[in-house]
Amino acid sequence: MRMSQKIGIAALMGGLLFSQSASALSCVEPNLVQTLEEVKASETVYYVLAGRFVPAAAQTPRRGYNPIRNRNNFQQNKEITRVRFEGVSLASSPARDQALQQFPIDVETSCMGPWCSSLPNASREFLAFVEARDGQPPLLRVGPCPKFVYPTSSRHVETVRTLLSSHP
Repeated sequence: MRMSQKIGIAALMGGLLFSQSASALSCVEPNLVQTLEEVKASETVYYVLAGRFVPAAAQTPRRGYNPIRNRNNFQQNKEITRVRFEGVSLASSPARDQALQQFPIDVETSCMGPWCSSLPNASREFLAFVEARDGQPPLLRVGPCPKFVYPTSSRHVETVRTLLSSHP
């Protein structure tokens, strides 16, 4: 085999390896403090909720838009599902928390290539940043690399309270 053929085969193999690794979804680990700072700096109003997202009975997801085929032939779509939130809207101190029962929330799930998000597990509690919307239930966006949903822990709740009380 000539040198030019070896270089061509090596380049082809390198291209194949690169294209496979480029198609893998690599999510940056979400950072609660960074997310809180981003939502505080945003023009969008967010609620910080701690509790469970319970699907409404016999609920069917509503498509946000029709599936689109991208160049890799994967479907990209968004679905919005109405759930009921059970928990609290967090404030800087527990005395200022607002209890919420059967509070309607729209959850938007989406896909990025073959990787899709799903509704938060109703049997677990989460800390979530939920977008306020005029005339509609608040919206929780859950993507394949979720950044607005965290497992609820006393450490996470205290971090949020500290950051909420440190800024007016």
